[in-house]
Amino acid sequence: MYKTSLLATGGFNEKCGILGVGTKQFTLSLEEFKDALHLLNYMEIERTER
Repeated sequence: MYKTSLLATGGFNEKCGILGVGTKQFTLSLEEFKDALHLLNYMEIERTER
């Protein structure tokens, strides 16, 4: 079974997105920020190995 970390947070303005993961913060373009949010949403779903 895979485990997920629920320690991510994010925010954005008209120019960029900021993603905080643990103790690290990343500034992303809005396109990258949207992609990162989709990935985090995907990772939030509990899964098992096949």
